[in-house]
Amino acid sequence: VVACDVAWREHAAGIVAWIGAAGPRLSAVIHTAGRGQATALNDTSVAEVAEVWAAKAAGVAHLDELTAGLDLEAFVLFSSISATWGAGQQPAYAAANMFLDATAERRHGRGLSAMSVAFGPWGGGGMRGEDGAQLARRGLRLLYPDLVLRALGQAIDAGEHLVTVADVDWARFGPAFTVRRPSPLIGDLPEVRQALAVAEAAAGAAAEPVR
Repeated sequence: VVACDVAWREHAAGIVAWIGAAGPRLSAVIHTAGRGQATALNDTSVAEVAEVWAAKAAGVAHLDELTAGLDLEAFVLFSSISATWGAGQQPAYAAANMFLDATAERRHGRGLSAMSVAFGPWGGGGMRGEDGAQLARRGLRLLYPDLVLRALGQAIDAGEHLVTVADVDWARFGPAFTVRRPSPLIGDLPEVRQALAVAEAAAGAAAEPVR
């Protein structure tokens, strides 16, 4: 175990060089670093964007560059559902995670190993800004290590390069997510279509006049 800050390129370069000189070749990178955020877009400062970006994205950019010629077996990035469908109070965090997804896409296009996994909120710690009860009311259940590791292993075995892992109660999440406008992202999921049909029927019944 070696401590370094991969957000600084010289630190990242140093650790990659040290691994190459001190032991077996570097065969995999798993990037899990990040900094949470709970700030509205209008209140987010340039300094906060820079801090969130450094923690989440800068290290990925450096490791992508520094390991490009090493023929890695795996380059795994822990992204977030904030990049998949957005998140209130997390503008810089969502953008930084989208950079991770784009990096995996770009590496994949270059024939390099890469996978970005956009995780839902974790239980037992992590960077979520809301408690589990709040999230459950919105239709997002917490992920725990056994489920996370099983899903991660399945994604790696399947050779995925972009995947979202979340435990969603679509009956709650679907109607709320599409309340202002339809969602091309989730609108065609069978569970969402069913949830929206049930919600529409309930709304229609409630609107009928009493006779």
